[in-house]
Amino acid sequence: MAGRIVWKMSDSRKEGQLYGWNEGMKAAAAQPEPLPRNEQKMPKYMTVKDRAEEAETLVAALAIVRTAELELDGKIPILPPQFARYLIAPAARLLVVPSTENSGNDRHTVANAMRISRCDALVVCISRPSVGSLKVILDIGVCGLSTVWHHEYRPCLLDGTLHFVPDHDASGPIFKLTQTGLTSSLDFKLVTSNEH
Repeated sequence: MAGRIVWKMSDSRKEGQLYGWNEGMKAAAAQPEPLPRNEQKMPKYMTVKDRAEEAETLVAALAIVRTAELELDGKIPILPPQFARYLIAPAARLLVVPSTENSGNDRHTVANAMRISRCDALVVCISRPSVGSLKVILDIGVCGLSTVWHHEYRPCLLDGTLHFVPDHDASGPIFKLTQTGLTSSLDFKLVTSNEH
């Protein structure tokens, strides 16, 4: 009988097992494995402070959407449920992502959504300095062969159009947001102070 495999079945009741579970398996299943030390634990529930921060960030994101007169569409089926809180403006090919410390919207997660949807992204955060008032800070992700990130931008209106200017690094490009999407200062002509 060359090439034939014979399986020997044992009676689990004789060995003290019930449906393939022995005492060692039961003990291992009862004790969960500890998390690796470098992994953060997510809180069991959101606190009142977390909900307030999330609401402030969502209000800021919606203000950007209204100012730029973007049309949102919540019915795009290409994004998995983990991105359900992202605001999607398909005509502008843009994801507007309200982000707080506890929301889990890090660059890697947003970049995944950008790759799936083939959209640029605005990650909206609220800066809470120890002195002074709150301010809206944005990270801008430009979709392409690889995602390019521009950090710490702030919104401002120039000639009635919403622009995003670098908050700290003046050498960074300026972005303009219209109903057709984001454009960089490398793509549009800016009025400089020398032309006045």
